[in-house]
Amino acid sequence: MLNKETDYIILGENFISYLLAISLLEKQRSVILLDENRINYGDNFISRMTYLEAAYLKSWGSGGQISPLMSIHKYLKSDQIVFVYGSKQLRLGGDPVQNAMELARKLPSVFQTKNKIIDFLKDKDIDLINQEVTNYIDRFSLQLFFQKSYQAVDLSTLRAQAPKLVEMCYQSIVTQSRSMEKNTDSKMLWRNMLYLLRGHFHKKLLVNATDFEYFLLTLQMLSPSYSLNHSLLSQDMKEVFERKGGQYKSSNVKDWIFYKNRPWGLELDCYEGAIRPGKVCILGSTLTNLPIYLLPKLTFYQCLNVHLKLVEDVYLTDGLSFICSNSLQMGTNIPFYEVVKKDNILEVKLYILFEEGSKESFYEKDVFSILQKDLKKIIVQNSKDLWPKAENIISQNLSSEIYIAGEKVYEKQNFGHKTIPYGKLTVHDYSLPSGKDELKDVSYFGPYRKSSFGLMSTAMEINEKVEYF
Repeated sequence: MLNKETDYIILGENFISYLLAISLLEKQRSVILLDENRINYGDNFISRMTYLEAAYLKSWGSGGQISPLMSIHKYLKSDQIVFVYGSKQLRLGGDPVQNAMELARKLPSVFQTKNKIIDFLKDKDIDLINQEVTNYIDRFSLQLFFQKSYQAVDLSTLRAQAPKLVEMCYQSIVTQSRSMEKNTDSKMLWRNMLYLLRGHFHKKLLVNATDFEYFLLTLQMLSPSYSLNHSLLSQDMKEVFERKGGQYKSSNVKDWIFYKNRPWGLELDCYEGAIRPGKVCILGSTLTNLPIYLLPKLTFYQCLNVHLKLVEDVYLTDGLSFICSNSLQMGTNIPFYEVVKKDNILEVKLYILFEEGSKESFYEKDVFSILQKDLKKIIVQNSKDLWPKAENIISQNLSSEIYIAGEKVYEKQNFGHKTIPYGKLTVHDYSLPSGKDELKDVSYFGPYRKSSFGLMSTAMEINEKVEYF
C-alpha cells in the first residue's frame, strides 16, 4: 500500500524521473513515483544521447553514488545518424575525428573556409586527438554538474581549455551562423542543415542560438552517438529508488484536487484511492491529455510514427537512421522526417505541426506524398513500383515526442546571435478562471520550453532545482 501522504509525487516513469526521485530521497524527502501512461517523453528524447549527455549523467551518478549511472555506458550502443538535405548526406555519431572530417568534407564552406580542419588533422595522431576531445568532454560535463546552472558557466574559460579541434569547429559554426542573413547557396545549405542538427540534438527547430548552445552543439556533433537501452536502465534505477525507500505505482490519475492553487490530493485510478502530496513534479513532453496546462503556449511539432511492411528487396543498412528534408519541406507543416529499416519493417517518424484535435488519419495523404517522393533518395530497391501503398502500412500513431518551433528573433551581442530571455514556465488549472489558475508547488521538467535544448537542459534543470526542493 502507498502512503496516503507524501512530500512529492512524481508523474512519468523514465530514468530521468528516477534520477529526480533518488535525489529527493537523498534529501530525506518521501517520494511516490507514478507510471502515468499519459505522461511520456518519447523515444528520441529519452533513448538517444551523445557522449556529452552520457558523461554528464555519469558525473551525476558518481556524485550521488547512483550505480547504474556510474556505469552508464553498459546501457549504450553505438548509433550513427545520417542527416539528408536534398542530395547532401552528412553522417555523424562516430569518433570525434571521423565526425570532424565528415563535417569538413560535406560542408566545406563552413568548416574549410576559415579553419582548415582537414589540413589540421593531416598527419596527426588520430587516437590522441580522439582521447583529447573525450577527456575534455568528461571535464566539461563534470564542471556543468557541479555548477548546476549553465547560466553560471564561464564559456570563455571553457573554450580556453578546449582542444584545438573543438575550438576550430566552434568558431566555424558561429562564424557561419552569424552571417546566415546572406542568402547564398552555401548559407542556405548550412541554415537548413543546422535546422536539422538542432532539431535532432536540441529538440528545437531553430537555427538561432546562444553562444553556450552553439558550443554544446559543437561537442554533440563531434561526440559519438548512442541508443540507450532505456527499459533496462529504468529497471535498474527503479531498484535503487525502492531500496532507498521510494514507492512506485503504475496508475493514471483519475482526479486532481487543488486547494488555494496548490495540490491537495491526487485520486488514483486504482484501489489506492487519493494521495495527498506536498508537491507534484511532472516529467513528460506535453500535458495535452490532462486537466492542467502550461504557459506560455508554444508552437511545436508532434511525431507521427508510421510502420511500413517492405514488400520488395531494399538496400538499406538495418538500424541506421536517416533524418531527411529538402527545400520544399522547410517551413511547411511537415518540415522533416526520420526513417530507419529494421528487418522487413520501415519505421518512419514524421514531425507534424501540432493542431488541437489532430488525428493520424488527417495526415495520410501527406505521408504518402512525402514518402513516395523522398524515400528513393536514400533507398535502392529491386522493384520500380512506387510505394508505400495503403496495404503496406502496419500501424500509425501520434506519439508524445515533440520538437519546439523557435522564434525568428535576432539580438546581436558579443560573439553570435543571442536568443531573447523567455521567462519562466507556469502550470495552470483548467477548472479555474483564467488569470487565477496558476498553480503553486507543481513543477514541469521536459522539452516544452523555449529555452530547452533537449535531454541535456532537462537534466541540468533538475540538478539545479532539486537544491531548492
